[in-house]
Parts: sequence; C-alpha cells; structure tokens
Amino acid sequence: MLGWLALVLLSVLLMHGGHSALPRWLDPFRLLHRLPVFSAMAKPFKYFNVFVLMGVCVGTGHFLDRLAAWKGRWRGALLAAVLAVPAVGVPFAWHIRLNWHLFDYPVKGPPVMKLPEFYQLEAFDPREKKQRFRMFLDYFFVREGVGILNWYDPMELPCHAVPRFRIERTGMEEYRITENLPAWRGEVFLAGGAGRAGIRPGTWSPLGFTVDLAGVKEGALLVVNQNYDRRWHSSAGEVVRASDGRLAVRLPAGAAEVRLRYRPVDHYLALAVSVLAFVGCGAALLIARRRRMRNPSST
Repeated sequence: MLGWLALVLLSVLLMHGGHSALPRWLDPFRLLHRLPVFSAMAKPFKYFNVFVLMGVCVGTGHFLDRLAAWKGRWRGALLAAVLAVPAVGVPFAWHIRLNWHLFDYPVKGPPVMKLPEFYQLEAFDPREKKQRFRMFLDYFFVREGVGILNWYDPMELPCHAVPRFRIERTGMEEYRITENLPAWRGEVFLAGGAGRAGIRPGTWSPLGFTVDLAGVKEGALLVVNQNYDRRWHSSAGEVVRASDGRLAVRLPAGAAEVRLRYRPVDHYLALAVSVLAFVGCGAALLIARRRRMRNPSST
C-alpha cells in the first residue's frame, strides 16, 4: 500500500515538473528533462497523470477490499458498494458536464481544400503558443485526410516536410490561405528534374503507398515529402535520407513503380513484450488464487 502511495506522490511531482511554483529541489522532472525523449516533453502532466490514476485506482481497490472484509463479509461488501457508487458516479457526471460542449462546438471549422490527391499544410493561430492551432481545430483536417505539419502536440518533434498550403486564422471564423508555396515540389518528386513521379490514386495511407514513375535514370533520387525513418522499406531501390532530412529512395534505371511500406519492427517487439507481460500477470494471479484455495487459513 505504501508503494502505491509513493507512486502517486512521485507522479504528482512529475506532472507539475517545470512549474514555477514548484521548488527546484522538489522537481524531479528537471533531471529527467535532460535525458532523450523526456527533453521533448513540453507538458509533463499529459504523460504522468496516468500513473496517478493507476495508483488511485489500485489504492481504492485495496481500501474497498479491506472494507468488504470488515465486520463480516456481507456487511463490508454492502458498505463498499455504497461508497463506490458516488466515488464513480460523481466524477463521471462532472466529466460529462465539462466535456459535452466539445461535440457541439458552434465555431465554424477552418477551410479545407478538397483535392483528389493527398497533401499537407501548416495552420497558424497568432493567439496560440508558437502560433499553433487549437487541438479541436486539427480535427477538421484529419477528418478530410489532410496532413497538418504543425499539429497541436506537447512533443516538440523536428519536421522536414514542406507544406503545400498555409492557413492563418485572422478572426473567429476568418482565415487567410496561401496556396502552392514556392518550396513545395509535390508529395513525391524526382530530385534533379529528370523523369516524372506521382502517388498512384487510392494507394496512399500512413503506412504505405505506391508511386508511379516515368523516365527514371540510373541513380535517380525519389524524394518523399515526409521525415526520413529507417523503418521504411522500398520494393525497388534503396531507402536513404535526403540532404534536407526527408525520406528518399535511390532508384534503378527504368523503374516504373515503387511501393513504400512502413514496417516498425521495434513496435512489434514492444507489442510482444506487452503481451508476454499480460500473460505473465494473468498466470501469476491464477497461481496465487490456487494457493489461497488450497490453504485458505494463510489468507
């Protein structure tokens, strides 16, 4: 029980990391913020609140379990059930009252240019931190399958992709649009200008797509307008990092098409570890239950 209480207290301190009201000697997140991954966290409360919730839930379960066993099993269980109803119902009702308006927001969404091909844009709001859009406005772009490069997120991630459009919010429902920015050459293109490249209609997805090619010479570089990642694989040629940090493929001569697929092997390894941990916890619970059934006096 003390271990769960310590987890809750530590998580509360980590949640408020970097806050000016928290003394430096009482801020463990200042040390974590010097490490990779943690250094990208601008809002630690979004990542450590789950540990507070886990500690509260487990601690409440321990309390109700002991309460159920107090002064007779049925009396304790009834009292625990009576206490559990307001403990769950009050926060649930408060949560509904707080968030119901998110699904009926009166503000008109930003303009979304509906094009047959996939494209990406940057959206700015001068009233927001670093001129980012509010998170609920990102929804309008995601719903239409449009990529937004400066999406609202507390993680500061580098972005090498070039937007096709720029949308700037100038009023409550007023926007200024800049189309076909000069630096944009397409979502895929051949560096050097020789040949043609285009994403085959109906094949694009975040995990892969097919590019149709024409007039490709030996060693031509196909540039994809997104960040390079070593987990991308190509059906023809070698996946490389372009000089500007974008994804690229070194093509063989005469290539007519190339299929790009994203295969995150480390993701599957992490999934396997999670499954094994889940199975292990289930097996441990079954073993403990059988031991209690064999020797009830020990409990």
